[in-house]
Amino acid sequence: MNQKGISSILIILIIVGVLTVGGGIWYASNRKEPSKPLKLERLAGLNPTFKTFLDESAKKYPDLSVDKFTLTESKEINIVGEGFSKIVGSDDPVWTYSPDKTKAVSSLGYYGEPDSSLELYNQKGDKKIELLGTCGTPCSYRGEFWLDNKQFVFIQTHEYYPPNGEVRCAIDTKCTEVVSISLYNLEKNTQTIYQSPEIDKPIMLSSWPARELQIKAACEGLYGKDDPYCHFID
Repeated sequence: MNQKGISSILIILIIVGVLTVGGGIWYASNRKEPSKPLKLERLAGLNPTFKTFLDESAKKYPDLSVDKFTLTESKEINIVGEGFSKIVGSDDPVWTYSPDKTKAVSSLGYYGEPDSSLELYNQKGDKKIELLGTCGTPCSYRGEFWLDNKQFVFIQTHEYYPPNGEVRCAIDTKCTEVVSISLYNLEKNTQTIYQSPEIDKPIMLSSWPARELQIKAACEGLYGKDDPYCHFID
């Protein structure tokens, strides 16, 4: 091969090398790392009432301290189906509204005892009610808090069944519960679940004024304002 041919090959190799290095630098500087879910401590700071609820729960059950919750799962939001509850205006007492009043969530919908439901209203501005989940005898829905106009947390307690298949909550077996806090991020379409350690059943969590009013309104909607049980909630 003559000198001219060798020079041409060297020039091509240099150009390829420059393009490869340049492309690598561009990719490294422009790629977006997947965002990590926030720790529960950070979420608690976004809503004072939510933080107070967590603090009061930890006083009663030390294992419910926010630093003892474990992030167990992060996944896309699953719409189970169409919701069946109704919503009246922007101040329906059964629903918890986003700060800008454009969306709402409720964990007090019923479709037959003892089941209850978690429903979301107007997620995409279409005034639809969507069903996010249902709850039967082994679990209990405790309430929800909006953190901003795109995120809310939902709280539930449920019986704990170990991954190893150990039999629990039968007549003569151990039965414990855990608290699960789900962060729904509507902008990213994600549900992130934080779970507490096991606690002896039943877990009696503190309520808060807005939740008590919601429960009373839901009770009156089901059984009527004259039902004595609904007055007992006062």
